[in-house]
Order: sequence, then C-alpha cells, then structure tokens
Amino acid sequence: MGKKKVTKKDASSSAALKSAGGSAWFEVLKDYLEGVKIEFNKVTWSNKNETIGLTVAVLIISFFFASYLGLVDFTLTQLLNLLY
Repeated sequence: MGKKKVTKKDASSSAALKSAGGSAWFEVLKDYLEGVKIEFNKVTWSNKNETIGLTVAVLIISFFFASYLGLVDFTLTQLLNLLY
C-alpha cells in the first residue's frame, strides 16, 4: 500500500485543529460534509427499469455459476467416492 498524499488543505486543516483547540473540528467537518454534498449531487443515478434489469442479470448469472459449481462439486465427490 502506498502512502497517502497530504495536500496543502489537509495540512492546514490538521494544523488548524491542533492550534484552535475544540472548535476547529466543527469547521473541518462542515467543509468535509459540504464537499460530500457537492460530489453526491454529481452522481448519475440509474432509473427503475435499468436497476431492475441489472438486478435480474446478476441473479441469473449468480444462479448459473452456483449451479455449475454445485454440479462440479457433486461430480468430483462421486468420482472420489468411486476411487476410495
């Protein structure tokens, strides 16, 4: 894992927290939440039909692979039972 790159804003926020005492954490939290809100508004959400379609696709693919792995497991178990 690489080291986290500290930006000027991070460093100044950290310094502000250390020097200002208890009240600075509120400003840092407020700035962080404002940034979260801005980024959250940039998210493009899928519509209902797209969500349902992708959910059905995931369920079908999951069922397929679960069935395949179950069949492989059953087959190998039966082969090993014949040998031992």
